[in-house]
Amino acid sequence: MLTVMTAMAAATLAQADMPDWGALARSDIEFMHAQTQAHHPGPVDDENPGFGTQMEIALERGLDLAARVDSQAGYAMALRAYAAHYRDGHYGVGARSGVETYQWPGFVTIRTGGRWFVRSGDATAAALDGYELLDCDGRTLDDWMRERIFDFAGNPNLVADWAQRAPRLMVERGNPFIERPGSCRLSDGESTETVALEWRDIDADTWWEVSDALSQPAPAPWGLHEFAPNAFWIGTPTFAPQGEDLATMHALIDELKERADDLRVADMLVFDVRSNNGGASSWGDAIVNAVWGEDYAAYRAPARSDGVDYRISEENIDHARFIIDFTVEQNMSDAEAYFREVLAGMLAASEADEDLYRERREAQEVAPAAENPVAARVYFLTDSACGSACLDFADRMYALGGVTHVGGETYADSAYMELRTLDLPSGYGSLGLPIKVYRGRPRASGETYVPERAYPGTDWSTPALQTWVAGLGD
Repeated sequence: MLTVMTAMAAATLAQADMPDWGALARSDIEFMHAQTQAHHPGPVDDENPGFGTQMEIALERGLDLAARVDSQAGYAMALRAYAAHYRDGHYGVGARSGVETYQWPGFVTIRTGGRWFVRSGDATAAALDGYELLDCDGRTLDDWMRERIFDFAGNPNLVADWAQRAPRLMVERGNPFIERPGSCRLSDGESTETVALEWRDIDADTWWEVSDALSQPAPAPWGLHEFAPNAFWIGTPTFAPQGEDLATMHALIDELKERADDLRVADMLVFDVRSNNGGASSWGDAIVNAVWGEDYAAYRAPARSDGVDYRISEENIDHARFIIDFTVEQNMSDAEAYFREVLAGMLAASEADEDLYRERREAQEVAPAAENPVAARVYFLTDSACGSACLDFADRMYALGGVTHVGGETYADSAYMELRTLDLPSGYGSLGLPIKVYRGRPRASGETYVPERAYPGTDWSTPALQTWVAGLGD
């Protein structure tokens, strides 16, 4: 009896020590909502009158789920559901589910050309590798995707989000608000069969490793490489280099400058930005200047936006100071000078009790005409990860003329930019909050770049892509 009572007391104590996940979800969602109201440009953006309604829909959805939360996984998913309803890749929440063991049926899914395919992850599902998934429990895979994935993350209007998030369709990560399929109909191209899914445990870290290996394109290889006689591959997997990558980026730009004469008369140049989801657009500018020269780069610079509005708050002003410190650390003198002007403008707007500081841009001066010094065939290779500063680089590549876009459709960004990260009061998550909005940007909010030559394969490894690109001019 004493043993039983001791065990019951221990269980009661452990339960008492558990956080009230529902209460935490509600308070964190209300905090995110209040911070968005106070610091995001949307609530004071006259050009987006529907933003307030969007906020209320997000709040209603988030609080509805929070009322049903009784676990850390439910807490995380309620927060993600709130953030997802903004449909903005620059607005998001980071919150761990507390789930260390996932469940899966032994495979991940990929979606290409609107069709779904199996990529086997272990021996039990090896026989299904390459099969097409037709439907599950009588519902299309697209329907399952909207319910299981897009209700909590991403934007179903973007082809890139379908591609990036498709592998997550067949994994159970503790989300208490969704169902999972029990059986699926598959085809090998000649016949169909129905297979019962055997969901089983897999370590979370292991699942991510397996999933990435089976479904994600390899990142661009850093640096300048001659991949064929007189053909050069320039890889930049990020525009946010840190540590060794920062030194590598500086070395790459120096090498591009030193070898510019040879590169310009090469048979082929390939600019590879696979896995590059942004950072600082000044890195892309530096690459273009190095290869094409400053005169031609200026002559063929893409049209700028009319200006940028920064939302005024003390916290956003502090963020501008943080960015200045960052540009000093990164040795980015032009960006430093720009943000010092922004900080001065934000301080002046704050003194005037204004909601926004308009970084007005004078009419863009027309640079003197210049001849294109690059005689090489130039290819710009992207995948679905290309967003933010990578899209700014895409703007530049398209404006240069003579550049062929190949690979996969890019991501898209909204007009809301410049992410600031806030810790949530519970200590179990963080919020990524944009603080500025572009005005009159030539590339529309949500607009992607579609390649002229789409990659037809499923093997996105560097050797496979190099073989494909090398044959494009034949």
